[in-house]
Amino acid sequence: MDEELGKWLLDISKYIITAYILAEMFGKDNDSIWAVVGAVVLAAASFVGGLYLIKKDKNKKK
Repeated sequence: MDEELGKWLLDISKYIITAYILAEMFGKDNDSIWAVVGAVVLAAASFVGGLYLIKKDKNKKK
């Protein structure tokens, strides 16, 4: 269960970065530092949480 949730969080991390890049490519020229910081922090938190859950599940199986 933890491994599946971890994979889901890794996917969410990729989607956040992709969405931000697409929004910057097709959006208006509204360069906000807070949007960059928010996207990076949220993606990093999802990524770290996903890796933690995957590692936790693999250690539990041993």
